[in-house]
Amino acid sequence: LKGPKNTISRDYILPDYTHIKRGHVRPPEDSGKSKGDEQMIRMNNERFAVPELLFRPSDVGIQEMGISEGVMHCINLVEEDIYPCFLVLLHFSPITYPWHAGCDFCLEPSFPSLCVSRHEYEEHGHNICSTRFNVSSTTPS
Repeated sequence: LKGPKNTISRDYILPDYTHIKRGHVRPPEDSGKSKGDEQMIRMNNERFAVPELLFRPSDVGIQEMGISEGVMHCINLVEEDIYPCFLVLLHFSPITYPWHAGCDFCLEPSFPSLCVSRHEYEEHGHNICSTRFNVSSTTPS
């Protein structure tokens, strides 16, 4: 597709830090029009990654439901008398799981042996981390 029908190709104007302090996407109607000495990158389908398209195929013009919409569609097809069984499986705040896991991990008896104190780091440098965490240390050249 060319011109205004192309909903994928976009021009990204790079900042020059003199006149343009922040990069921006040029409006589709101005696509292809050069304005002075601005630097531009044309982005096409590389703007999208395959995993993103699994969840939002409409981003590239595919008028189909994504995974999350498909899951919701299937759940809505389930008869309401089976719904109470779903509540047992649903988690109310999954975004806090890493935080709760970290709290539980801190309560483990072995946790202090997996830490490096500021005093230890100041005394031994990054070598204490290599030793304590069994990681090979490479220094940049």
